[in-house]
Amino acid sequence: MNQIKLFPKNTLSASFLLIFLVFLVYSNSFNSSWHLDDYGNITNNANIHLTQITPESIYRATHSNNLVNFYRPIACLTFAFNWYFGGSDVWGYHLVNTLIHAANAILLYLVVYHLLSTPKVSLANNNQKIFIALLTASTWACHPIQVQAVTYIVQRMASIATLFYLASLLCYLYARLNHFSRTEIKFFFYSFIFFLFAYGSKENAALLPLSLILTEIIFFQIRPIFKNKKKKFIFIVLSLAVATLSLFVLLNTTSYFNSSGRTFTTMERFLTQPRVICLYLNQILFPSPQKLSIIHDINISTSFFSPITTFVSFIILTFPLLFSLIYYKKYPIVSFAILFYFANHLIESTIIPLEIIFEHRNYLPSLFLFFPLAFLASHILYMEQPRFRLLKPILYISVPLLVITLGLGTLSRNTAWVSERTLWADAMEKAPFSARPAHNLAWGYYSKIGDIDTAISLYKKAVTLKEETIARPSVAYSNLGELYFEKKKYKQAFQAWEKAIEILPKYWKPHYGICKIYITQGKWEKALAWTEESFRNGVISTTILFAKGLINLHLNQPEEAITTFQQLLHNSSFGHSSRIGLGLAFLMQKKYKAAHISFQLAHIKKPKKLKPLLGLIAVETALGNTDTTHTYIDKILKIRSQEQLFKEMQYIFASNTSLPFPEELIKQPITKYLLHESIEFQKRLLVGK
Repeated sequence: MNQIKLFPKNTLSASFLLIFLVFLVYSNSFNSSWHLDDYGNITNNANIHLTQITPESIYRATHSNNLVNFYRPIACLTFAFNWYFGGSDVWGYHLVNTLIHAANAILLYLVVYHLLSTPKVSLANNNQKIFIALLTASTWACHPIQVQAVTYIVQRMASIATLFYLASLLCYLYARLNHFSRTEIKFFFYSFIFFLFAYGSKENAALLPLSLILTEIIFFQIRPIFKNKKKKFIFIVLSLAVATLSLFVLLNTTSYFNSSGRTFTTMERFLTQPRVICLYLNQILFPSPQKLSIIHDINISTSFFSPITTFVSFIILTFPLLFSLIYYKKYPIVSFAILFYFANHLIESTIIPLEIIFEHRNYLPSLFLFFPLAFLASHILYMEQPRFRLLKPILYISVPLLVITLGLGTLSRNTAWVSERTLWADAMEKAPFSARPAHNLAWGYYSKIGDIDTAISLYKKAVTLKEETIARPSVAYSNLGELYFEKKKYKQAFQAWEKAIEILPKYWKPHYGICKIYITQGKWEKALAWTEESFRNGVISTTILFAKGLINLHLNQPEEAITTFQQLLHNSSFGHSSRIGLGLAFLMQKKYKAAHISFQLAHIKKPKKLKPLLGLIAVETALGNTDTTHTYIDKILKIRSQEQLFKEMQYIFASNTSLPFPEELIKQPITKYLLHESIEFQKRLLVGK
């Protein structure tokens, strides 16, 4: 048998066409803003913020979730390099996402081409194979349902997993189609490596072995994998390695099976998913941007007959599955497209209690859904039969029209992702009974532009609507409390935070909010009692712990403050401020040397910060070291103008939420020094005249 080329004739031309189509339909997405999980995974994730390429920074990027376990290291590493080259500018992230999508379209083209060369199909006409592969890849790539996996930046995790998944499948096919030792074994090995990379991007790639089994059963029914015993042994070893890794993946994802934080049970999710799959298929087979949304209103199925559409959906989905299982020999392409779709939904669309519905979950499963349609179209166009004569002109028009229509749908859908306002306003219109659009529109847009009243109104609406998680209503009430606090409506803020605690007793933010009210009002004893009660109730929060140290200082309890701040010295968020707090506590105790060391260490760590220098001035003033005091004042005047200095000092001395600096040891020497400098300056002017 002749060797089949990995890159067949016209691959380059087809690749350029697919790249052109992908960049054309995503041309209006490059300035779309950050959304939803982008914040937690990228913009607010310090582990991703690569500023220098070192082993430590690479480790942090690949362990970005908790610095202990790998978390989708391949995908996270690409985000880290994006940050390294462009920071938080979205343009570079969208460029990479679009390039990955274009690469996936090319790989899909090659995979389909090679599937058409398998023993069960064995299509002889090369032009026909190119047509089928190109139409399958272009319809998939231009389909508007892919927007959520491409324009939504963090879903690069789905698209790059698909990239390596397709590369693995392509290498497997190439190895199976070329029966001579070196090429065969080498490409089986490449397939395994790409599988590891796919899983390192997202866990649903663990289903690749199942897809390879489907490929083997459906397309290689008449050819044994190996006749040579040595090659068979090597293949078995690799297969065992894949099986072991897949088992490890399943065991390693047990945390995903915990549904305690959801408003539905595992069984309810399983019963609901057939309705979700039917919705997905409706979106794919009858595409319209109006059907697409970041959030959908889906009522949870509580039994096979509640709602009745649960039973109907099970029946509807049973027919294509049965057809595929019964007629896979007669209709291999149709059967493979159907079984591949359902098989690759097994992780995200069955019992694992993820959120009920997200359109990006179709990115990988939908790869081959247009394969049968493309095959049918080619059959009509390339078969010289009189009965197809009238259909050919129609297809010559309808095939490009299909791709154009899908592309226009994608361009239209991209407009919803332009900003937080457009995305969540679109979702509110399409999912009016879901709380999340109102919540995220308040948090992601109106709060950030300072429209507090509109944000409050949206949060009030959100807490009355349905949610998929137990925690999110508590978050909404907590955010509502923050807005009331900002407007100095402390009674309403207190009530909102109490409601948040009632829903989620150990959620730290509302506990801190109530503590903040007491601090703002100068009710120090109540504030201290509240922090201690929060800790007794199991709340874990470094923010509340730091607040406790601040309260200790205001209550003139330096010993307790020292104990508290020492617990936070190595904390990334509060270590520096705790060092200053320690200095103030030592100053209260008149332990001037210890205070000086604390302030000096804080100053060395962050030399442009004002507070360590103010602390050093207080220590030197207390010791009567006028010259040293003036040295520190000079340092301040190099990094602050007089106007900035007095503005910051005014806040520090007046605010209850600030660490309490001794005003008499700081303000007086600075004022005297500036007055003296002003007089000296005027004298110099007079002498000059």
